[in-house]
Amino acid sequence: MKSEMLTFFLFHHFSAFMAGNPTHWQLRAARSMLGKTQAWLAKEAKITPAVLLGLESPNRKLPDNHALARVSTVLEAEGLELIEAMGTHGEGVRWREPSGRAWVAGLRHARAMLGVSLDEMAELSEVGRDAIARIERGGLRRTPEQSALKLRDALLSNGVIIVPEGREHGLGIFLFSQDK
Repeated sequence: MKSEMLTFFLFHHFSAFMAGNPTHWQLRAARSMLGKTQAWLAKEAKITPAVLLGLESPNRKLPDNHALARVSTVLEAEGLELIEAMGTHGEGVRWREPSGRAWVAGLRHARAMLGVSLDEMAELSEVGRDAIARIERGGLRRTPEQSALKLRDALLSNGVIIVPEGREHGLGIFLFSQDK
């Protein structure tokens, strides 16, 4: 019940403030949501793959604002919104329009935001690697509830929340700190 209340609270407090300077977390999650490679995004943004690799790196220092603006423009043209961090939540990315995506459709993108592999997610959640892969591919008629809860809790304990679609916005992936 506490998790459902948290999800409801967060969903209703995520404002559509476009991020002026997207973080590496947002860029990785957004590219994952589009199902695109770094090479594709770099080409579309008219930057080199090395520059994009640097922008997506958690160790980036002073990013090239011009390159970030180009990447943001491509992501927004593809139907994504980059959301700035605010008092109750960290930065995030979501689909501009609802499209019927279920919560589990955000799992792979949440992993991308965290930068964790299937094996690492299996260890964090105590859900088998193959089960996670099937869930992410949509290869199950019904997602096992216990597995979904373990995955959701593992993401939340690592600072990421998947916000379900609403009437006005699509599925989103956000950083969240329980300390805030």
